[in-house]
Amino acid sequence: MDTRACNGCPSGSSPPRAQDFFRPLVERGADPNLRETAMYPDFDGSRSAMHYAAHFGDVEAFKLLRELGGELEASAGPAGARSL
Repeated sequence: MDTRACNGCPSGSSPPRAQDFFRPLVERGADPNLRETAMYPDFDGSRSAMHYAAHFGDVEAFKLLRELGGELEASAGPAGARSL
């Protein structure tokens, strides 16, 4: 059982699994390498979902995004932060 806190989830429920969230999006045409837009800038440039999965230590999400076509060597922003 996943014991991580889930803000916005019904009481006592676990956060959604990466597979339940990302797979349907990519199967319907979402790009796993899509970067944030200027509307949501972060401190070092735009990041992909793989960057956030790596940053937060979500191994399941990172592996799934890679399986779904996420670019391992993709860089983000002018600082060139990489997923790995």
